[in-house]
Amino acid sequence: MSFSKDFWTAFSATLITLIYAIASFTAEDAEVFLFPRIVAALMSLFCVLLWLGVRKSMADESTGWMSDLVNLFPGVLIGTAYVLTLEWIGFYTASFLAFFLIAFVHDGQSNRDVRSVLKKLVVTTAFMVVLYLLFRQGLHVRTPTGLLI
Repeated sequence: MSFSKDFWTAFSATLITLIYAIASFTAEDAEVFLFPRIVAALMSLFCVLLWLGVRKSMADESTGWMSDLVNLFPGVLIGTAYVLTLEWIGFYTASFLAFFLIAFVHDGQSNRDVRSVLKKLVVTTAFMVVLYLLFRQGLHVRTPTGLLI
């Protein structure tokens, strides 16, 4: 029996999530491990979504690995730039730029339309407000600060 790359991706993500969840939920101090437990729960939700995608992809025909690679490259490039600039420009600025660029590149709408770009800016700003409220106000996590915030 041959398994698809989607299957192995979901399997690997589930294995990593299981290890992470065990490590965060077996720790003694619940208050200290609140954030890792929230992340483990979110990762578990994403694993369920991955498995649903695997189930769907088994029914659909694959378009080929080269088109998948071409579609994936801009996101990998943005993610790499995000990680490399995080300490330098700050968490919130780097996150804003990365989220906006991913929406800009991977959205199916035309990027020449001013309304479309404004919509992406509004969604990105709302996303950043949620991140700020979650990390700074809710969980009291100290995020990397750089030249900007």
